[in-house]
Amino acid sequence: MQSMKKRITGELEVSSSVKYADVPTRKRSGQKSAAPTTLLQKLPGGVSVERPKQNVATGQAAVFAGLGTWAIVQALLETPDAQAADTAGLQLAAALAFSVYGFREWKKLPLGRSVGLSVASLAVGILVGAAVNGWLRVDIVPLGSFGSPGVMVSTFGITSLALASAFLA
Repeated sequence: MQSMKKRITGELEVSSSVKYADVPTRKRSGQKSAAPTTLLQKLPGGVSVERPKQNVATGQAAVFAGLGTWAIVQALLETPDAQAADTAGLQLAAALAFSVYGFREWKKLPLGRSVGLSVASLAVGILVGAAVNGWLRVDIVPLGSFGSPGVMVSTFGITSLALASAFLA
């Protein structure tokens, strides 16, 4: 109470930047590393990661799992010559469209941002799939009867779209 009377009467000088003079200021600790969500928010549009809703995540997982399974089964049922030239283009297009739909419907994102996130996640998945394919070389040494590099890369793209539409917002 005494310090307040001194401040009011002007006996105690208080800087104008101090909002509450009696509350001690906290000292900042050393620089902390930026959290992954902070790094994502620095991207244009501020991308964030959030936990998906259970009913939405289950439906999305079923659709993307069905598209991935369809791509792999289609590759397994083809001859080795057809496998070498095959990509799962229809399945990729369906997964991309469903990802955009999921961002629009459940995450309530605008169309441009939905398309941007979907295309970016598809590009990341295809790059990872191409790197794994470059390491495994399924066209030279097939995994069982699976020898289609295009379908392998497409499956990584579908998986990337599934993860992005489940966790990104």
